[in-house]
Amino acid sequence: MRLDRVVTGMLLALAIFWIGASAFVRGDGVPDWWLPAALAGGLFTGLATGRGEPAATSEPTPRWASWTLAALVAVAFAALAYGAVATPSRHWDGAASFDAKVFWLTRAPTLQQPFFEAAGVFHHGPDYPLLQALLVAMAERLAPGFGRLVLAMLYLLLVGVAAAALRPRAMPPLVRVALTGCLALTPALLTPGGGAADSGYSEVALLVATTTIAGGLLNRSTLWFGLGIGLAVVTKPEGAIYAVAAVAVAFVGGNRRLLVAGFAGLLVALGTWSPVRAVLLHQPSTSLWWQGLAGATLACWAALAATERLPRPAVGRWALALAAPLALLLALPVIAPWFAPESAIGVYMRQAARWHQGLANLPDYLAAMLAYGITRLRLGLTFVVPLAALAIARARRAPLAAGGVGAFLGFGLVSTALPFVLSPEPDLQHHLRSSLPRLLLHWIGPAWLLTAALLQPWHDQDPPRT
Repeated sequence: MRLDRVVTGMLLALAIFWIGASAFVRGDGVPDWWLPAALAGGLFTGLATGRGEPAATSEPTPRWASWTLAALVAVAFAALAYGAVATPSRHWDGAASFDAKVFWLTRAPTLQQPFFEAAGVFHHGPDYPLLQALLVAMAERLAPGFGRLVLAMLYLLLVGVAAAALRPRAMPPLVRVALTGCLALTPALLTPGGGAADSGYSEVALLVATTTIAGGLLNRSTLWFGLGIGLAVVTKPEGAIYAVAAVAVAFVGGNRRLLVAGFAGLLVALGTWSPVRAVLLHQPSTSLWWQGLAGATLACWAALAATERLPRPAVGRWALALAAPLALLLALPVIAPWFAPESAIGVYMRQAARWHQGLANLPDYLAAMLAYGITRLRLGLTFVVPLAALAIARARRAPLAAGGVGAFLGFGLVSTALPFVLSPEPDLQHHLRSSLPRLLLHWIGPAWLLTAALLQPWHDQDPPRT
């Protein structure tokens, strides 16, 4: 059984589960059979439709390397599974938001209950997407006491996504195994703390989505690209920003197939998440999300038309892709009233009129980037090795085959500055300590895939298309 087919099936299962659950949860509730049905449907589709191309190199992976990596991942998974099941979430977002949602959704997997409907009930992060909470709640209903194993399973899926994305690359098998192991054994994923795989935070689920997007870009897989974008939107609020960045990368690259797939994933995700979000924020009118969906559709057609009219090199596309966020930043005071004040994004939008004052926070932000991204080693050498690989490739004047992953990673890392430029927190250092390490964690998968692209042998070999 091919790993890439199983991984694709699991990603499809998550998407199928969310699409159905987003409708069920607004009504009488998600039926208990829906999770196993979605898993079966996704896996069957992935196994049946996977093309199963061979790896780009015929050199077999030494058994000792494969078994060593498998043993290390198994030990990490066992530790995470024990930690997830033995205790509830031990940090703020996990305890105050995630566990509370899971508790009530386990009792009744519907939004038609006081915890979600009553305006006077404390509900931290009311508009956080419900994908992970619903997965754990439905698993808990099927296997009481073991629902949180979903958190450890998401870690396994992350490792599988990375391994499957690296498989088509033309590189020595030991390098491929080493890169997968570097991602799998990242300290921030495994050690106790907010954002770790067993913490109840949704960082690993969003990391699965960003790694899937990067894998889609690297291997020109429209299916992975669209799935990753859709899953990002329904996993965490910042996932929508990452999804738009991914679409921008496809636009700049002029790849119409990826662009269409990206917009399809974005539109499906918005169409299923927006009505659920409206219920969570007690917004009876759905006109706003219909307007947003119409705007996204219009942007899709405009981008597709522009790819035809803007020839290569993509200077014009780069100009548009960079001008759009700058224009959006200038328009923040006008856009801010569109967001509910209690929503996750609305909290930051309150500072929109004073965003230029937040630029004074950038020196502290850059110092924290160096500390939390490199020197403290909680992310290992994730952001050091790609720079070294790039320097080596440039020194050898080797052609690069990053497939847009570098641009996606760059857009993503730049976006991590936004919460601190628009910071509502009076204590900036506390905000940096609690948030920046988790934001950087979202990008370790794309960083290691970029490293793979930079390290592959210096002969251009197009990856298979799916």
